[in-house]
Amino acid sequence: MDRKVKTYLFDILCCIEEIELFFGGEEVTLDTLLKDIKTVRAVERELEIIGEATKKLIKLAPEISISDSRKIIGARNFIAHEYGAISYDVIVKLIYYNFPILKEEVKKLLEEK
Repeated sequence: MDRKVKTYLFDILCCIEEIELFFGGEEVTLDTLLKDIKTVRAVERELEIIGEATKKLIKLAPEISISDSRKIIGARNFIAHEYGAISYDVIVKLIYYNFPILKEEVKKLLEEK
Protein backbone atom coordinates (compact mmCIF):
# COMPACT_ATOMS: atom_id res chain seq x y z
CA MET A 1 0.00 0.00 0.00
CA ASP A 2 1.25 3.45 -0.89
CA ARG A 3 2.58 5.37 2.14
CA LYS A 4 0.28 8.35 1.48
CA VAL A 5 -2.77 6.09 1.25
CA LYS A 6 -1.85 4.52 4.56
CA THR A 7 -1.33 7.97 6.10
CA TYR A 8 -4.77 9.19 5.00
CA LEU A 9 -6.41 6.03 6.33
CA PHE A 10 -4.56 6.40 9.62
CA ASP A 11 -5.59 10.09 9.86
CA ILE A 12 -9.25 9.15 9.37
CA LEU A 13 -9.05 6.44 12.02
CA CYS A 14 -7.28 8.71 14.53
CA CYS A 15 -9.84 11.48 14.05
CA ILE A 16 -12.76 9.11 14.58
CA GLU A 17 -11.14 7.76 17.73
CA GLU A 18 -10.48 11.29 19.01
CA ILE A 19 -14.11 12.23 18.45
CA GLU A 20 -15.12 9.14 20.42
CA LEU A 21 -12.83 10.29 23.25
CA PHE A 22 -14.47 13.72 23.29
CA PHE A 23 -17.70 12.06 24.41
CA GLY A 24 -16.08 9.77 26.98
CA GLY A 25 -18.34 6.83 26.22
CA GLU A 26 -21.49 8.97 26.28
CA GLU A 27 -23.93 8.50 23.42
CA VAL A 28 -23.46 11.15 20.75
CA THR A 29 -26.60 13.28 20.75
CA LEU A 30 -27.30 16.89 19.96
CA ASP A 31 -27.31 17.65 23.70
CA THR A 32 -23.99 15.91 24.39
CA LEU A 33 -22.40 17.69 21.44
CA LEU A 34 -23.68 21.16 22.23
CA LYS A 35 -23.06 21.14 25.98
CA ASP A 36 -19.46 22.30 25.48
CA ILE A 37 -18.33 24.74 22.78
CA LYS A 38 -14.78 23.34 22.89
CA THR A 39 -16.14 19.91 22.00
CA VAL A 40 -18.19 21.41 19.18
CA ARG A 41 -15.15 23.13 17.69
CA ALA A 42 -12.94 20.07 18.18
CA VAL A 43 -15.49 17.84 16.44
CA GLU A 44 -15.79 20.32 13.58
CA ARG A 45 -12.01 20.30 13.13
CA GLU A 46 -11.79 16.50 13.21
CA LEU A 47 -14.60 16.31 10.63
CA GLU A 48 -12.68 18.70 8.39
CA ILE A 49 -9.60 16.50 8.63
CA ILE A 50 -11.61 13.32 7.95
CA GLY A 51 -13.26 14.93 4.92
CA GLU A 52 -9.99 16.23 3.53
CA ALA A 53 -8.21 12.91 4.06
CA THR A 54 -11.12 11.08 2.41
CA LYS A 55 -11.02 13.43 -0.58
CA LYS A 56 -7.26 12.98 -1.02
CA LEU A 57 -7.49 9.23 -0.48
CA ILE A 58 -10.14 8.77 -3.18
CA LYS A 59 -8.18 10.94 -5.58
CA LEU A 60 -4.95 9.05 -4.93
CA ALA A 61 -6.48 5.56 -4.85
CA PRO A 62 -9.86 5.52 -6.62
CA GLU A 63 -10.03 1.74 -6.28
CA ILE A 64 -10.54 2.15 -2.53
CA SER A 65 -14.21 2.19 -1.64
CA ILE A 66 -15.32 4.30 1.30
CA SER A 67 -19.04 4.22 2.17
CA ASP A 68 -20.71 7.61 2.03
CA SER A 69 -17.48 9.29 0.92
CA ARG A 70 -19.41 12.05 -0.85
CA LYS A 71 -21.40 12.74 2.31
CA ILE A 72 -18.21 12.89 4.38
CA ILE A 73 -16.47 15.20 1.92
CA GLY A 74 -19.63 17.33 1.64
CA ALA A 75 -19.79 17.71 5.42
CA ARG A 76 -16.16 18.84 5.44
CA ASN A 77 -16.83 21.40 2.72
CA PHE A 78 -19.91 22.70 4.48
CA ILE A 79 -18.10 23.09 7.81
CA ALA A 80 -15.14 24.80 6.15
CA HIS A 81 -17.09 27.15 3.92
CA GLU A 82 -20.56 27.57 5.43
CA TYR A 83 -19.63 27.51 9.11
CA GLY A 84 -22.36 29.98 10.03
CA ALA A 85 -25.09 27.62 8.87
CA ILE A 86 -23.88 24.29 10.22
CA SER A 87 -26.62 21.83 11.11
CA TYR A 88 -25.42 20.08 14.22
CA ASP A 89 -28.17 17.50 13.79
CA VAL A 90 -26.45 16.43 10.59
CA ILE A 91 -23.09 16.22 12.36
CA VAL A 92 -24.58 14.07 15.13
CA LYS A 93 -26.18 11.74 12.57
CA LEU A 94 -22.92 11.50 10.65
CA ILE A 95 -21.01 10.56 13.81
CA TYR A 96 -23.69 8.20 15.09
CA TYR A 97 -24.61 6.37 11.89
CA ASN A 98 -21.71 6.74 9.46
CA PHE A 99 -18.60 6.72 11.63
CA PRO A 100 -18.95 3.16 12.97
CA ILE A 101 -19.07 1.90 9.37
CA LEU A 102 -16.24 4.18 8.27
CA LYS A 103 -14.10 3.12 11.23
CA GLU A 104 -14.49 -0.57 10.40
CA GLU A 105 -13.79 0.01 6.69
CA VAL A 106 -10.63 1.95 7.48
CA LYS A 107 -9.41 -0.63 9.99
CA LYS A 108 -9.98 -3.39 7.45
CA LEU A 109 -8.10 -1.47 4.75
CA LEU A 110 -5.17 -0.85 7.09
CA GLU A 111 -5.03 -4.54 8.00
CA GLU A 112 -5.21 -5.73 4.38
CA LYS A 113 -2.15 -4.09 2.97
